[in-house]
Amino acid sequence: MKIAYISNLIEPTGGDLILYHHVMGMQKLGHSIDIYFNQWKDSSRFKPWKEIEDQIIFFKDIDHLRKLSKKDYDIVVANGLTGIMYTIHLKPKNYIWFCQNFDPYLFGRKENIDRVYTTNQKFLLYSHSLADIIENHYGKKEISFCKNGIDYSKYQPFQKKKNSKSKRVCYMVAYHHPTKGSRLANKVFTELKKRGFDTVEISIEGGPLSSTTEYYNNPSFEKKIQILSNCDVLLHASYFETWCLIVMESMAVGTPVVGTNSLGIKEYTNSENSIILDHRDPIRMCDEIESICSDNEKYEKIQKNGITTAEKYDWELIMPEIESSYLQLI
Repeated sequence: MKIAYISNLIEPTGGDLILYHHVMGMQKLGHSIDIYFNQWKDSSRFKPWKEIEDQIIFFKDIDHLRKLSKKDYDIVVANGLTGIMYTIHLKPKNYIWFCQNFDPYLFGRKENIDRVYTTNQKFLLYSHSLADIIENHYGKKEISFCKNGIDYSKYQPFQKKKNSKSKRVCYMVAYHHPTKGSRLANKVFTELKKRGFDTVEISIEGGPLSSTTEYYNNPSFEKKIQILSNCDVLLHASYFETWCLIVMESMAVGTPVVGTNSLGIKEYTNSENSIILDHRDPIRMCDEIESICSDNEKYEKIQKNGITTAEKYDWELIMPEIESSYLQLI
């Protein structure tokens, strides 16, 4: 296939990292790929895309993009809200939206956002909960589901056994948006500090929380994973996630997850590999964290099952299935 990917900013977020793996995976499977981006948000902070910068075609605006993208593609893949807006203006013969968020939750029910969701008919999604939300708001769509993944081999060197003397809990988000549950995380951290825990936070923008004792602003991938590995539990506090790369990363290094049911994480979490609560009760969450940290048998079971789960989602293993998801939309 000849495939074009159209997006806006290249940002150091989970969504753009997932897009990178789609691009590289489809290219490795023999497909011809063109990548169109508007600009870097910060080129120094996103190593994967930086390494293939010579393959990226940068455009200034929609008119510039229209001149660049006159090839006859089998499929045009729009990434993100701005990416689909550009693509709808281009009117290619076959395009899909690789939708990784429900934008009305992030930006509000605005006329231009509603129009995009109403107009677009073909979606590539990795979240069944996201599909339900889209169709509940905007009617029946043509949806192809794909798995999501991680580069598992990069996490293996950081896998560890629990340090029984350690009481470190990590909260990690890209941005402190209300949907990420920062207020709940802060309440949990406040209570955990009273119980003798160290509270560790990693974020790109908006931190730290007032109850964070150890803060890391946008560390490198290696540093981030080392910090996560050195913690005993990952706190997940989001209201809604379409998948949540952070939770899968934590499983991959053997740091058990205690968190809220943010819907998308139920694609791969269960009672055997994590502790996921339906109620947003900070005291209950602290009790669960304290319980797993004091019960070595329970800790090791969840840790082992989390690692096993993460291994099944390695990009190399799931790319053939992702390719099939693309083919369903041609």
